[in-house]
Amino acid sequence: MKLNMQPGDVLVFEAGDDWIGKSIAFLTKSTVSHSAMALEEFRIVEMGPHGIVSPGVHADEKGRKVYLLRLEPGRPAQPLLQAAEAYLREGVAFDFPALFLLAGLLIYRAIRPTPKLQQLTDLVLRSVCKGLDVFINRLRQRGHAQKVMVCSQFVYQCYRDCGEDYQIHLQGGDLQNGMNMGDTNENIRLIDLLEQSGPINTNLVDMHSPEESGICSDPQQLARELYAALTESDPNEMPAGADMRALLPVVQKFLELVEQFLRETEQDMPINALFVTPNDLLRHAKNLRVVETTYITRD
Repeated sequence: MKLNMQPGDVLVFEAGDDWIGKSIAFLTKSTVSHSAMALEEFRIVEMGPHGIVSPGVHADEKGRKVYLLRLEPGRPAQPLLQAAEAYLREGVAFDFPALFLLAGLLIYRAIRPTPKLQQLTDLVLRSVCKGLDVFINRLRQRGHAQKVMVCSQFVYQCYRDCGEDYQIHLQGGDLQNGMNMGDTNENIRLIDLLEQSGPINTNLVDMHSPEESGICSDPQQLARELYAALTESDPNEMPAGADMRALLPVVQKFLELVEQFLRETEQDMPINALFVTPNDLLRHAKNLRVVETTYITRD
């Protein structure tokens, strides 16, 4: 197999064995869960579990399926490479984008309100709120000298950093529209419940709740439990829609922290624009064209 990858190309990966990726794919009604950008013919740059990395890759028919996308009209790759290398060189404080994206999907996408899913959504949101709170405090202490990851998808951020000529234009994205995305009358969106509610006091939200189980210390294990709740719901189980309102304080707390995050990073964008999904890059980007579908393995 030959890998026809050019610097600046976008790579969108099929969901692998990680549970966060599987949950993201499920909630976006897609098969993809991760993205990267080509630095060289056989090297990519991506956000990994512990920060931004730049592994070598090679074509491999037993590897992971990847969609290779290219900007149209084409632009010089150098600004994109400089943007990515700046993140690599300086490090990125916001290093939990996958879990952050998962929290956004649970708020903005329609879900079936079962008791188990309610419990796990609460744990995900508290976990991300805790991480955001730590990040914001760290950012205030360090000032703005450090590069900051704003969008949940590293690739989208790199293109955005290069100006309007490189901006990826999304149309009908997974979270960008305000339409109700439920498939049945039983499904609800937490953002809809929040908008229908009265004032909510978030001062009592405990991000270190004693009800947190041991799975909270392991994001993959938490996502595994979540994926099971999303996909294995008993169709005969009565929905617990009224109980989902108990999540609204932590939903509101999450959105307040995101607003603080935007202020600290001096970003002028709506909250839901932060949650760019891999499926958005593949299916909803007007100026990205799929040039190849291939299989690759990281070196």
